[in-house]
Amino acid sequence: MRRRTMRLGVVLIGAATALFGAGAAHGDTYYVYSGDNFGYIGWSHKYAGVCDREADGASVYVNFQRTYPGTTVRMEESRGHGFCKQSTEGTYAVHRLQTCQNIPLAPDICSGWHEHR
Repeated sequence: MRRRTMRLGVVLIGAATALFGAGAAHGDTYYVYSGDNFGYIGWSHKYAGVCDREADGASVYVNFQRTYPGTTVRMEESRGHGFCKQSTEGTYAVHRLQTCQNIPLAPDICSGWHEHR
């Protein structure tokens, strides 16, 4: 009887994490990938971020735009594999994002521009 109770508890904890934990942790975060690297628009839409997930020696950056004034901001994560960087929260929402790899002595590799409103 004890094993059955433990299994039921594990199943219930897993289901609760899947239903509530994942939603609360990620919310409405929007991801844009370039290879394994990614940029994101945060769940509140007031900030953007970039994460370097490739051990290739190339830094990764995002270009993002807010709904106003419409200028493009470049934010780079240059510490290398495994690091992320996040912008400060702004007054206006981030709605467009592009993720790029900074390739030395060659053209950068970028995703297309993605909109999220």
